[in-house]
Amino acid sequence: MEKRSCDVLVIGNGAAGLRAAIAAREAGREVLVLSKSPPELGTCTLLSGGGLGGALGGLSRGEHRARTLHSGRGINQPDLLELFVEEAPLRIQELAAWGMKISLSSGMAMALGAPPAVGREIIRALLERARSAGIRFLSQVVACRLAADPPAGVGALVYEARKGLWMGIAAKAVVLATGGAGALYLRHDNPQRITGDGYALAIQAGAKLKDMEFVQFYSMAAAEPGRPAVLIMPGVADQGRLVNDRGENLLDKYGIHDRPAASRARDRLAQAIFQEAHVEGRQVYLDLTGADTEKLSGDHLNSSNWTYVDRIFHARERPVRVAPAAHFMMGGLFITPDGSTGVPGLFAAGEVVGGLHGANRLGGNALSECLVFGARAGKAAASWAGETRISQVGNLFGRLEEGIPSVACASSPRSPARNFKQLLRQILWECGGIFREKAGFSEGLQRLGRLEQEVRAFRPGPSPLEIGRTLELRQGLLTARVILEAALRREETRGAHSRTDFPTQDEKWKGSLVASLSSDNRLQWSFAPAI
Repeated sequence: MEKRSCDVLVIGNGAAGLRAAIAAREAGREVLVLSKSPPELGTCTLLSGGGLGGALGGLSRGEHRARTLHSGRGINQPDLLELFVEEAPLRIQELAAWGMKISLSSGMAMALGAPPAVGREIIRALLERARSAGIRFLSQVVACRLAADPPAGVGALVYEARKGLWMGIAAKAVVLATGGAGALYLRHDNPQRITGDGYALAIQAGAKLKDMEFVQFYSMAAAEPGRPAVLIMPGVADQGRLVNDRGENLLDKYGIHDRPAASRARDRLAQAIFQEAHVEGRQVYLDLTGADTEKLSGDHLNSSNWTYVDRIFHARERPVRVAPAAHFMMGGLFITPDGSTGVPGLFAAGEVVGGLHGANRLGGNALSECLVFGARAGKAAASWAGETRISQVGNLFGRLEEGIPSVACASSPRSPARNFKQLLRQILWECGGIFREKAGFSEGLQRLGRLEQEVRAFRPGPSPLEIGRTLELRQGLLTARVILEAALRREETRGAHSRTDFPTQDEKWKGSLVASLSSDNRLQWSFAPAI
């Protein structure tokens, strides 16, 4: 096992990870950023619409707070929300000062990138700042385990698939910024390797997860056979008519009056489209043939999205078939406002964190969250590192080396890891998707249990690439179990969590389900009422 060390280790190279790394480096710490993909690629930030929500362009802090609370259905974590509302404008303005090209509208700053990777402009500005600060990068590796030991620091066990090499990294502090888990679902718009690594790493290290049942499904992603699941932005969608194959207007049919619906009523709109397509068996279309696209000319995000959608799907000429796709995780690590997870030396920021968004996220808040809490977590990690003198580091490396999993055994005749991953995606989509009920969860957990047994028995052989896939899969299986068990326990419908057997919101569930892992690797659950 190769051995390395640093002051602050950041795991994740999206907006949250880069902002945390910058904050830690500017506080004088030696920083290493670890990622599965090269620094410019593989993140949800890159593929995002580039919108950063906040009290900007005439929207007051009070209005931003109220919209976020309304979307979150009353269970947003108050301390995170207050800081977010106050600091989001400052962090956005700071990024603009670092060279990000933006346009402003009410409540939103738009990165002036080009679709489908509008968020590349955000990544570019952050990367230039990070590189000029002297931050180091180690990419195309998989973090497999965290070991926190206050005298020894925090260790990360890492696998580099290109070389088939195990690596131990000792740090004084670690910031988890690994993103969400959207790619665990059969239909999603995330990069393919966003499979919930951070949730599994954290809970196995002793951290707690909250609100993991709340998975946001973006309502209108293109669903044309054989074509990419391109997201259609809320402002573009509002220029057309959402209809089924009977010609019924679905916004009227389901009483969805918030505008833009795909931003302010994301949960209810996704549920309506899913009801039409998967329950009633109808095709759903967004008809933009009569859209007044001149109204989009002053809005970079919507005008560029319209141009891209029209070019790919010929939207001026015919309606575009649409369906929901897994998009964002509202749940994640339980943190304090400085990003502390309760595990000594372990901090977190971005989509891997839960609490800010409650039961449903307001469009635009995700990227702003990355900036606000990335900066906070990086600063706190740097402070922790400054007060920590790593000792007994040999013991830490020893613990990491002992934890190297047994995977590279004789080649197995079973299906490769990618086939197992496809089965996992089917389980979550069919049993933990938009519409949920007890029987589906029970079936899903049984299927998941059988798949876990198969994966434990699977030996990928000597192929480094297959070993890497298997390690990712093991972490994804644990994350999927937390999602299904949390959804089974919450017996109500709230925000993005829609139970057909408990179709109404129940105030006795106004709060968060919190998960931890016992010493024998069993999930333990508690309920924390909303403050």
